[in-house]
Amino acid sequence: MPPRISPGRRDAILGDIRAGGKSVRTLAREHGVSTATIQRVAKSAGIDDAWSRDKTKKATEARQADHASVLAVLASRSAGIAGNIAASCEAMEPDDWAQVSPYSRAIAFGIFADKARELAPDSDEAQAKAAKAVLTEVWESLTAKHGDGG
Repeated sequence: MPPRISPGRRDAILGDIRAGGKSVRTLAREHGVSTATIQRVAKSAGIDDAWSRDKTKKATEARQADHASVLAVLASRSAGIAGNIAASCEAMEPDDWAQVSPYSRAIAFGIFADKARELAPDSDEAQAKAAKAVLTEVWESLTAKHGDGG
């Protein structure tokens, strides 16, 4: 049986347990004792919830909420940028479009079509089939004229 810890060390361990924020392993390493000793000291002092999963769960939920907030800001900024790009594309005259390679036009069209589908996922099946038919037609036309890019 290992020697009993001194009252001073026990008090130091209890102080750190009550302060919170450290894992059992971290406390054991810092105090030079086993994890079982840390848990025994907590139990003997009547501290049953020092490493409760509730704290971890709340911290995880807070991190998820923060992450969702960041994504919302990025989505909003991206929507604004996409709107500016769409407006500039809409403002282009046929001669301007003629300067853009067919391959680049097809990529832009595909991205616009995909994002439209993604932003309006509840569109009906007929719309999805029509979009697929247009994309297929554009792709076949481009590959017949320019190859498949490979």
